[in-house]
Amino acid sequence: MSPRSTRRSPVSLIALIVLAVAVGLVAVPPALAVVRAAPVLATSSPSLRFGMSTAARGTSVPITAAIGAAPTVVYSVRLDPRRAFSRVSVRGMLQTAYCRSADISGENKPNHPCVGTQPYKLEPNIYAKLVAATSPTATTGRQIAPWRGMPCNKVVHHCPLSIGASRAVVAGAGRYLNLVASAQANGAGTNQVLAVEPTQGELQVIQSLGPHRPSRPLVSGPRLQSFAVSAGSSEAAKTSDRPAVVFSRLLTVKAGDVIDVRTRFNLTIHNSADNAPFTGTSIFLTRRRSATFPDRGLSIVGRAGQNCPTTCSVAQVGAIRSPLAGRVYVNVVVVVKDHEGTTNATASYAGNLSVVRR
Repeated sequence: MSPRSTRRSPVSLIALIVLAVAVGLVAVPPALAVVRAAPVLATSSPSLRFGMSTAARGTSVPITAAIGAAPTVVYSVRLDPRRAFSRVSVRGMLQTAYCRSADISGENKPNHPCVGTQPYKLEPNIYAKLVAATSPTATTGRQIAPWRGMPCNKVVHHCPLSIGASRAVVAGAGRYLNLVASAQANGAGTNQVLAVEPTQGELQVIQSLGPHRPSRPLVSGPRLQSFAVSAGSSEAAKTSDRPAVVFSRLLTVKAGDVIDVRTRFNLTIHNSADNAPFTGTSIFLTRRRSATFPDRGLSIVGRAGQNCPTTCSVAQVGAIRSPLAGRVYVNVVVVVKDHEGTTNATASYAGNLSVVRR
């Protein structure tokens, strides 16, 4: 008797697939939560709107051989749809991480965005640009800021990339302001990614609907000559942190005022045994000049983290619609961490903080 091929109906095949999924023979990727674009809201000024998104629309950025070959929208803010013409000032920060072997295997965290991806020994760069687009997922449109990049490699594996634009024109169909990301490396293969760090990063948009005059910039210099480095890795408990308020600026605000912030400083780490200590920078509003952690809803830049091989430059921009009124401080707080054990290391810095009330 000659062998015959067995044919199954489409209904039978579907039933087999459902059964395989049910018993775990076929892996099904988890469904991504729907992230809505954050809308702009009214402020204390009738001619300004402000919107902020901290909800990343994805968990990773594919690494490709060319910049922009697989662009990904990470953050989106919806502009006032009633305005056919306006100007926008944008402050954005994208935080990504290099996928190390412990991340890919799940040893670091079982739900790490790198789990199940392909390992690599590449030297990637992470890039971001800003576009005014017709949807919160569109990667093309009117370019507000061109591609801006930084290395994100095995040594510098925490990578905060700041990007901004001031008073850029948005007209016509541009109804969303999107932060678009791309990762590039020579020799990139399939399923190789940089992870998006979900608790660090944001997009803030100041939309100007008419004439508006901001306050003069208020500039502050360093509060300290040096400060102590903390023991433990970037994953260590906050109880071991030794945070330092490196800049602080007092200002008087009304509830709903938009506060625009930028800081830049050069950091030098002394007597550390670590090749690239983790450095976290937070910027927030507070009633206390000595505050080292923000209260809920007062964060401007949420602990942008990077590795600092002895010396590095830190640059962050951000904005907030103040829920407070009266005298408040803008504090810039830095935590520098060795990877293991106790430490006698210290850090020094030079730079400034600039604050504008819009």
